[in-house]
Amino acid sequence: MADFNKLYDFDEELADKGAKMIVGPNPEEDYVFVRRIPNPEYQRELDRVLQANHKVLEYSKQQDPKKYEELNGKLLAGVIAKTVVTGWGVVKLDGKTLKFNVKNATLLLTRYPEFRGDIIDFGRDRNNYPAKVDVDEVKK
Repeated sequence: MADFNKLYDFDEELADKGAKMIVGPNPEEDYVFVRRIPNPEYQRELDRVLQANHKVLEYSKQQDPKKYEELNGKLLAGVIAKTVVTGWGVVKLDGKTLKFNVKNATLLLTRYPEFRGDIIDFGRDRNNYPAKVDVDEVKK
């Protein structure tokens, strides 16, 4: 029988604060803190944004699939910036260092869809938020 505690438990504190995702060659500087997906704020914000933009999304999906993908990506980037990315090390864009804030995170997540995809993949991987080991339990 599978031990579901070992399979599906995760560190709630780490999931809430964000796990360190390395994004470059220098792990001391090249990282982003990523909250677990799903998280309650992510789901609420995603639902709110999709509901608020439902008509324009449906219209653009029928009229211009490229614009639909662009708008959908921009909306998702905003949701992720607000509810999933919690900070970063040193991030440079166009030769300038970007301070972490929701606006800058949204910019990067919109401009680089692959980065957005990496954040989503990392946030959904429960292995990035391992449950804390109970030493006494391990000894048994």
